Amino acid sequence: MAAGLAGRGVGRGDLVAVALPNLGVWPVVAMGVWRAGAAVVPVSTRWTAEETARVLALVRPRMAIASEASLPPLRGALEAAGSDAEVVVHGEAEGVTPLQRLLAAGAGDRFAKPRLAPGDLAVVPFSSGTGGLAKGVRLTHGNLAASSAQVATSLGTARARWRCPRSPSST
Repeated sequence: MAAGLAGRGVGRGDLVAVALPNLGVWPVVAMGVWRAGAAVVPVSTRWTAEETARVLALVRPRMAIASEASLPPLRGALEAAGSDAEVVVHGEAEGVTPLQRLLAAGAGDRFAKPRLAPGDLAVVPFSSGTGGLAKGVRLTHGNLAASSAQVATSLGTARARWRCPRSPSST
Protein backbone atom coordinates (compact mmCIF):
# COMPACT_ATOMS: atom_id res chain seq x y z
CA MET A 1 0.00 0.00 0.00
CA ALA A 2 2.76 2.43 0.95
CA ALA A 3 4.63 1.69 -2.27
CA GLY A 4 1.45 2.23 -4.28
CA LEU A 5 0.84 5.57 -2.58
CA ALA A 6 4.44 6.66 -3.05
CA GLY A 7 4.23 5.67 -6.72
CA ARG A 8 1.30 8.09 -7.07
CA GLY A 9 3.22 10.94 -5.42
CA VAL A 10 1.82 10.64 -1.88
CA GLY A 11 4.51 11.18 0.73
CA ARG A 12 5.62 12.84 3.91
CA GLY A 13 3.35 15.66 4.97
CA ASP A 14 0.50 14.84 2.57
CA LEU A 15 -3.06 14.25 3.75
CA VAL A 16 -5.20 11.32 2.58
CA ALA A 17 -8.95 11.47 3.18
CA VAL A 18 -10.36 8.02 4.00
CA ALA A 19 -14.13 7.57 3.56
CA LEU A 20 -14.54 3.89 4.34
CA PRO A 21 -16.98 2.15 6.65
CA ASN A 22 -15.56 -0.21 9.27
CA LEU A 23 -13.96 -2.76 6.95
CA GLY A 24 -10.95 -5.02 7.30
CA VAL A 25 -9.12 -2.91 4.72
CA TRP A 26 -9.26 0.20 6.97
CA PRO A 27 -6.12 -0.67 9.01
CA VAL A 28 -4.32 -1.70 5.82
CA VAL A 29 -5.06 1.71 4.32
CA ALA A 30 -4.07 3.55 7.51
CA MET A 31 -0.78 1.65 7.88
CA GLY A 32 0.01 2.20 4.20
CA VAL A 33 -0.68 5.93 4.48
CA TRP A 34 1.53 6.17 7.58
CA ARG A 35 4.33 4.10 6.05
CA ALA A 36 4.25 6.42 3.02
CA GLY A 37 4.77 9.33 5.45
CA ALA A 38 1.33 10.85 4.94
CA ALA A 39 -1.50 11.43 7.44
CA VAL A 40 -5.01 9.98 7.53
CA VAL A 41 -8.06 12.26 7.55
CA PRO A 42 -11.02 10.04 8.52
CA VAL A 43 -14.19 11.10 6.71
CA SER A 44 -17.38 9.70 8.17
CA THR A 45 -19.63 7.98 5.67
CA ARG A 46 -22.54 9.35 7.75
CA TRP A 47 -21.69 13.02 7.29
CA THR A 48 -23.82 15.17 4.99
CA ALA A 49 -22.35 16.31 1.69
CA GLU A 50 -21.97 19.81 3.16
CA GLU A 51 -20.09 18.54 6.24
CA THR A 52 -17.78 16.44 4.08
CA ALA A 53 -17.13 19.32 1.65
CA ARG A 54 -16.31 21.65 4.57
CA VAL A 55 -13.76 19.19 5.97
CA LEU A 56 -12.19 18.53 2.56
CA ALA A 57 -11.94 22.27 1.87
CA LEU A 58 -10.06 22.70 5.15
CA VAL A 59 -7.59 19.85 4.72
CA ARG A 60 -7.07 19.83 0.94
CA PRO A 61 -6.16 16.11 0.71
CA ARG A 62 -3.71 14.88 -1.90
CA MET A 63 -5.76 11.70 -2.29
CA ALA A 64 -9.16 10.39 -1.19
CA ILE A 65 -9.96 6.71 -0.63
CA ALA A 66 -13.61 5.61 -0.60
CA SER A 67 -15.83 2.56 -0.69
CA GLU A 68 -18.18 2.09 -3.65
CA ALA A 69 -21.11 3.29 -1.53
CA SER A 70 -19.34 6.42 -0.26
CA LEU A 71 -17.83 7.31 -3.65
CA PRO A 72 -20.67 9.45 -5.13
CA PRO A 73 -21.04 11.72 -2.07
CA LEU A 74 -17.26 11.95 -1.69
CA ARG A 75 -16.81 12.95 -5.32
CA GLY A 76 -19.49 15.63 -4.91
CA ALA A 77 -17.86 16.91 -1.73
CA LEU A 78 -14.43 17.07 -3.39
CA GLU A 79 -15.92 19.04 -6.27
CA ALA A 80 -17.74 21.40 -3.89
CA ALA A 81 -14.49 21.88 -1.95
CA GLY A 82 -12.61 22.72 -5.14
CA SER A 83 -10.27 19.77 -4.62
CA ASP A 84 -8.50 17.94 -7.41
CA ALA A 85 -7.42 15.04 -5.18
CA GLU A 86 -7.01 11.70 -6.88
CA VAL A 87 -9.82 9.34 -5.90
CA VAL A 88 -9.20 5.67 -5.13
CA VAL A 89 -12.05 3.23 -4.58
CA HIS A 90 -12.26 -0.02 -2.64
CA GLY A 91 -14.32 -1.90 -5.22
CA GLU A 92 -15.25 -1.13 -8.80
CA ALA A 93 -16.14 2.25 -10.29
CA GLU A 94 -15.63 4.17 -13.51
CA GLY A 95 -13.01 6.89 -13.72
CA VAL A 96 -11.20 6.22 -10.45
CA THR A 97 -8.19 4.20 -9.38
CA PRO A 98 -9.04 0.84 -7.81
CA LEU A 99 -7.50 0.28 -4.37
CA GLN A 100 -6.22 -3.09 -5.62
CA ARG A 101 -3.84 -1.24 -7.93
CA LEU A 102 -2.19 0.48 -4.95
CA LEU A 103 -2.04 -2.78 -3.00
CA ALA A 104 -0.45 -4.59 -5.93
CA ALA A 105 2.22 -1.92 -6.60
CA GLY A 106 4.86 -3.96 -4.78
CA ALA A 107 7.72 -1.57 -5.51
CA GLY A 108 10.28 -1.00 -2.80
CA ASP A 109 11.17 -2.83 0.39
CA ARG A 110 7.94 -3.56 2.28
CA PHE A 111 9.94 -4.06 5.48
CA ALA A 112 11.89 -0.81 5.30
CA LYS A 113 11.24 1.45 8.26
CA PRO A 114 9.31 4.56 7.28
CA ARG A 115 11.10 7.88 7.63
CA LEU A 116 8.88 9.37 10.29
CA ALA A 117 9.55 11.55 13.30
CA PRO A 118 7.44 11.71 16.47
CA GLY A 119 6.34 15.21 15.50
CA ASP A 120 5.09 14.18 12.05
CA LEU A 121 1.35 14.41 11.55
CA ALA A 122 -0.39 11.00 11.66
CA VAL A 123 -4.14 11.61 11.73
CA VAL A 124 -6.55 14.55 11.63
CA PRO A 125 -9.90 13.45 13.04
CA PHE A 126 -12.68 16.02 13.10
CA SER A 127 -14.69 16.53 16.26
CA SER A 128 -17.26 19.10 17.28
CA GLY A 129 -16.61 18.50 20.96
CA THR A 130 -19.65 19.72 22.86
CA GLY A 131 -21.19 21.46 19.86
CA GLY A 132 -20.68 23.68 16.90
CA LEU A 133 -18.80 22.94 13.71
CA ALA A 134 -16.34 20.06 13.71
CA LYS A 135 -12.69 21.05 14.11
CA GLY A 136 -9.61 19.14 12.99
CA VAL A 137 -7.51 17.64 15.79
CA ARG A 138 -3.87 17.27 14.72
CA LEU A 139 -2.41 14.08 16.18
CA THR A 140 1.24 13.20 15.60
CA HIS A 141 2.94 9.83 15.55
CA GLY A 142 4.31 10.73 19.00
CA ASN A 143 0.75 11.29 20.25
CA LEU A 144 -0.34 7.89 18.91
CA ALA A 145 2.69 6.13 20.38
CA ALA A 146 2.13 7.69 23.82
CA SER A 147 -1.57 6.83 23.73
CA SER A 148 -0.84 3.25 22.67
CA ALA A 149 1.73 2.86 25.44
CA GLN A 150 -0.77 4.18 28.00
CA VAL A 151 -3.46 1.76 26.84
CA ALA A 152 -1.01 -1.14 26.93
CA THR A 153 0.05 -0.14 30.45
CA SER A 154 -3.56 0.16 31.59
CA LEU A 155 -4.37 -3.28 30.24
CA GLY A 156 -1.26 -4.79 31.78
CA THR A 157 0.10 -5.88 28.40
CA ALA A 158 3.04 -3.47 28.29
CA ARG A 159 6.62 -4.45 28.76
CA ALA A 160 8.29 -3.08 31.89
CA ARG A 161 10.07 -0.30 29.97
CA TRP A 162 6.70 1.12 28.86
CA ARG A 163 5.10 1.29 32.32
CA CYS A 164 3.95 4.62 33.60
CA PRO A 165 5.97 5.66 36.72
CA ARG A 166 2.74 6.17 38.69
CA SER A 167 1.38 2.76 37.80
CA PRO A 168 0.62 0.61 40.89
CA SER A 169 2.41 -2.32 39.23
CA SER A 170 5.68 -0.35 39.00
CA THR A 171 5.96 0.48 42.71
